[in-house]
Amino acid sequence: MRTLLITNNTNSKEYICELIQIGWDNEITKDQRKKEKDFQNESDFFKIIDSKKKYNALNKNFHPEVIFIVPELNWGNDGLDEGYDIARNLILDKYPSDFFQVVFLSVLDRVTLKNNVNHENIGFVESFPHECLLADGVTLKFTYYSEIHFKLIKHLGISNEGRLQKINHEIYSVKENIRKDRGAFNSNQTELITKLEELSLFQQWTGTNIAEELETAKKSESKDDLISVAEHIDEIIYEIDLKLSLVDNNNRAKTIKKSNYKVFIIEDNTEHRNLLYEMFSEFYNEVFPDISDHSTDIKIRKDFSISEAEEIIREMAKDYNIFLIDLLYKDSDGHWLNFNGLDLYRLVKSVNPYAVRRIITSLPRRIVAKLVEVIATDTEKPNIDHVFTKKYGNDYLRDTVIESIEKINEECCSKAKTKTVLSPFPKKGIFGWPGISEYLLQLLSNDNGLFEKCYSSANDFFSKFLKGTLEVETLNWKGGKLPAPKMKKSIDDSYFLEKLPIILTHRLIALEEAIKSPAFLINLSDYSSKTGRIRSSRGDLDKGYFQTKLGFEGSEIQDGGIPVEFKISLKNLFPHEIKIITKNLSQINAQNFNSRLADINPFLDEWFKGILIKPDIYKNWEILKLDFNPYQEQLGALDTGENIQSKKFFPFTVSQLTAFLQALLDHYTNPRIQTIATLVSDNPPDENRIKNQTIEILINSLYPD
Repeated sequence: MRTLLITNNTNSKEYICELIQIGWDNEITKDQRKKEKDFQNESDFFKIIDSKKKYNALNKNFHPEVIFIVPELNWGNDGLDEGYDIARNLILDKYPSDFFQVVFLSVLDRVTLKNNVNHENIGFVESFPHECLLADGVTLKFTYYSEIHFKLIKHLGISNEGRLQKINHEIYSVKENIRKDRGAFNSNQTELITKLEELSLFQQWTGTNIAEELETAKKSESKDDLISVAEHIDEIIYEIDLKLSLVDNNNRAKTIKKSNYKVFIIEDNTEHRNLLYEMFSEFYNEVFPDISDHSTDIKIRKDFSISEAEEIIREMAKDYNIFLIDLLYKDSDGHWLNFNGLDLYRLVKSVNPYAVRRIITSLPRRIVAKLVEVIATDTEKPNIDHVFTKKYGNDYLRDTVIESIEKINEECCSKAKTKTVLSPFPKKGIFGWPGISEYLLQLLSNDNGLFEKCYSSANDFFSKFLKGTLEVETLNWKGGKLPAPKMKKSIDDSYFLEKLPIILTHRLIALEEAIKSPAFLINLSDYSSKTGRIRSSRGDLDKGYFQTKLGFEGSEIQDGGIPVEFKISLKNLFPHEIKIITKNLSQINAQNFNSRLADINPFLDEWFKGILIKPDIYKNWEILKLDFNPYQEQLGALDTGENIQSKKFFPFTVSQLTAFLQALLDHYTNPRIQTIATLVSDNPPDENRIKNQTIEILINSLYPD
């Protein structure tokens, strides 16, 4: 437990170290897995900062998990605020991305501290844990709050923007108390004055003299006077919020990591298109159109005439995640085009139902809300929260865009999960990293052969491995290195495509080892020995090797606390991997595999027939390219409009049901086959009555979590 103590250079320092030592000894008593540590002296895990000079020299590579801070540091003055100022610097500047416990230690109680610190530090006193060093039986802990609570404190308790939101929230309650005569006049007046005093921290962001507003509040003699002051406070907060958000968000934009989600801008005004391109390029790697690039090919060009918007959407929308759509479009002569943003809003949904859509307009949002209610009576209309307005200038638009980025990404992630819920490929580990599942689905769906090329390369590597000729130095094997977990938020499509053959090879090797065991167990020692020659880093075979780097679902089996085996869970696999497993199982159970399904499992036989009587399966049967046609005896009758009769099906074998299910997985990206697969997934068999491992694996692959 890396611990940092920030204190004054007095005798109390030794007393605090004793308290920390006692606190840790208590932790050991509660959890005997924790080791004894010495908090009487500095070490690699315990640092003591007792001067401004030492603080300035603090190595940023030391990431504390607990920070104890004395507010009254007396490094530069004898006030109570110096420790809180240091805490602000630690949280917002020195370790902005870290989570740690912050505990304040003072000879004063919290009430006294709150009454004596500057207004900007009240948030620290209110929200962070405090321990009074003079209290009887004072005890220190190493855990006080959760990570999500820490984030809430940072946002609402101590950041500029958060404190303003907090004041805004609290002023609403004050106004309600005044309007509804809750509490005495003097009490409401005091509350109003307190909020104005807190608001004075933001004087530099408003043209209103807050000190004058304070005097007005103090001189108020009636309820109406207080209401007038409160309403003016609303206006001041709004002004501050606009300017403060711009400052905070500009700083945030400099450090944010770009996402792999792809943005599509449909805007007829070149100036606004450029502006939106610049805004979203700060947060996303690919934004279309990039007007610096022109091409005549509709599929690759980076600019287009707005009159072509509908055609462009139909051609390209499936490849993008986020769409920015203007409400009204004009041609070069200023005439309205024969479609509008709501038309395109619907069109995008029809072409790409998993897209995130936002409306960008010059109209105020409330006007757009009224328009939408009047002209769009169905449910397919934009939520008003999804409308960005240019009405109040570029700075305001930029602020609202930046504030929405996190929600847009969350929506993209949510839609991606919906999009891939029935797609047979891995979802965990690297395949669940931002943007990867979408890109993988795109690879599997496109006819450009990229995925097939990757799999072909993996097969070549795998064949060499089986022959014993795959080595670290093998051409294009690149040491067999897999993407590291630290790349989770920065991996891009091209890097993933480069690594995919290596990932697929490692997966094939792991499955080859797993199918030797009836329980699909991999002996870690044996596996490490067999793959050592193909891995440039032996460290690849760590806890994250199977689950994170290869994306397998499963569990680690330990013996005496030491990992000895990994059990692969046979779900969310690639179709080619499922085929390898089922082929192996069919060879083991050859007799049953070729037996009549009704003899082996009458329940599955009836279930299969119940699926095959669906008209959509009959209509699309030929695209499965199977070597049997269950409808052969009924073709004449079916052509005349008669219903499919299950009793006229010929006897099915286990292998025929297996071939049918495998065909759905092999060609899942074909929309017509998806129709059949959906019928199957909408009518799942009772899992307790399947009683066939091969069929169980295939059916489970159509219902991935």
